[in-house]
Amino acid sequence: MKVTSAEGTPYVSVDFETGMIHISGKSTPFDADIFFLPLVEMIRLFDDEKKDLTLNFDLEFADNASRKCIAEVIEAVEQLKYTGLNTQVVWNCEFNKINQDIKNLGVKLSERYAVDFVFSDNSSHKILESKAS
Repeated sequence: MKVTSAEGTPYVSVDFETGMIHISGKSTPFDADIFFLPLVEMIRLFDDEKKDLTLNFDLEFADNASRKCIAEVIEAVEQLKYTGLNTQVVWNCEFNKINQDIKNLGVKLSERYAVDFVFSDNSSHKILESKAS
């Protein structure tokens, strides 16, 4: 499944064959719950024990409604981890003053959920920190 970025919505790509979900861009949809609910439901239904699941974020901005829904997406991934699936969140952003808010969101989510988080700086393409749960 792919959702092309439109005004207010992020780009979303889901490939359960490879175990990759990618969310990028700006997230300010008119109704974040309606936009993110199908993704949350797809994650909850994922049951391939042979696959790992990586949730890759590359956000520029997320409004408050999107932040709540992003937390629900990560919570769905966390539930898969409890079934024995290897899960990981990769949080990409340029770590500068402009994107400090997105970095802080990732840090807060990594502290809240028992999912392995990797923080990567887009500007240098280096892994800055890894938090194993």
